[in-house]
Amino acid sequence: MFSRALNLLCVPTPPATPPASSRNSQYDTMSHRKVDVDSLGLDDEDYESAALNPAGPPPDVLNAVAAERAAHVANLLARGAVAEALTAALTGDAPYGTDPALAPAKEQSTKAVADVLTTARVADAAQYLPPLSPADRDLLLKYVYKAMAQPQLYNCGALLAWHEKITEVSGVGSIVRVMSDRRVI
Repeated sequence: MFSRALNLLCVPTPPATPPASSRNSQYDTMSHRKVDVDSLGLDDEDYESAALNPAGPPPDVLNAVAAERAAHVANLLARGAVAEALTAALTGDAPYGTDPALAPAKEQSTKAVADVLTTARVADAAQYLPPLSPADRDLLLKYVYKAMAQPQLYNCGALLAWHEKITEVSGVGSIVRVMSDRRVI
């Protein structure tokens, strides 16, 4: 009897891993793992150049409009009209695109928005942000990210505080919309 119990305990168990043939077929169905993502870049045809460089006014017109807008925003800030300055900084055509000729318009627009945000008190953000449309708040967040990318020029502490206030009003969806938008300011 003892030998019979010992034989029952020593019965070999089947292997815990599936056979090699079924494991290989599982990985064969995951063909997306075989795509070389490093070979995909901005120069590929898959990237839509129309989305990156939307049709709009020519760069010289955008540069002139941005300079005029920056002067108007500075004038409003000098008078203490922060809410109007914020609205004025976000109105008009944003300088989207990768054209190097747009660099002055991008710099002036970003500086105008950053000047408004650093002049205004963060505690008063609750009165400035709700009147803005969701698209304007998304654009404002895009300018905040652009300015925070240049810490030598702008006060990142104030911009981060504004980022928090914009997110409180617009929600996390605003961050997702800005980050997934391919258009570059």
